[in-house]
Amino acid sequence: MKPTCHYCGARATTKDHIVPKALGGVNAAYNLVASCEPCNKAKADSMPTCDCSKCLRAVLLPRREDGAEAIRQAGEVVGVKRSRNRSAYQKRRKRRYA
Repeated sequence: MKPTCHYCGARATTKDHIVPKALGGVNAAYNLVASCEPCNKAKADSMPTCDCSKCLRAVLLPRREDGAEAIRQAGEVVGVKRSRNRSAYQKRRKRRYA
């Protein structure tokens, strides 16, 4: 079975970061989807506009700290609210890599 584009359903030829690396996205399975080249180029460095569970999960999961301000601004544009409360996992992770 050939992979299909997450956005349009055509044959996928590339992988796309749901939350772009320029906005603090990470190279993790929850942040990657298969996509065709035209959709990948059209999305570029923008946040996802679809309401599917995979995209919403990637938007709400932890990201790199260096893109936090850009993500906050993008979230305000899309209307995504992020909780300020950190989970125990996020606190441990921050201590380990700080």
